[in-house]
Amino acid sequence: MRSRFFLLLALCAGLGCAKEQAPLPREASQVIRDLSMTQTTAGQRTWALKSPSATLSLDGSSRLDRPIMEFYRDGKHASTAEARFADVPSGSQNVRLSGGVVIRSKMEKSVLKTEDMDYSASESKFRTDGAVIVEREGAVLRGRGLTADSALSEIRIRHQETRIQ
Repeated sequence: MRSRFFLLLALCAGLGCAKEQAPLPREASQVIRDLSMTQTTAGQRTWALKSPSATLSLDGSSRLDRPIMEFYRDGKHASTAEARFADVPSGSQNVRLSGGVVIRSKMEKSVLKTEDMDYSASESKFRTDGAVIVEREGAVLRGRGLTADSALSEIRIRHQETRIQ
């Protein structure tokens, strides 16, 4: 606890000398630039996360700007999710994507669009109660509410409307 206080004090002192930087949010304890993380299971990538900026709060939660998450299945790139923001609660590997969420599935050749999406790391599933659009070759599916695996190979849309092209 004491070392954390001195780290925060040193960070604040260093920022006092910096020029042309945006002020930190009051609740922020740390800002990370060019964040890159990879999750592996049995030596194979399961997901990779990149963000130009992440703010870690004192309560342990974090907010990522313009995150890009890549998901893998059997070591192969399955899909990519992008959003304006991602929030990770304290002590969790779950992610809440928000603002113009777009998930592109390489494996299924489909695109999912919505405004807010939750990702459960333990289940490798996406969930939303909001409006969704899923575009696949020859079809556009619209609905409200969705559960899908990270590769978008299994999708359940509640209150669905389908248009064949």
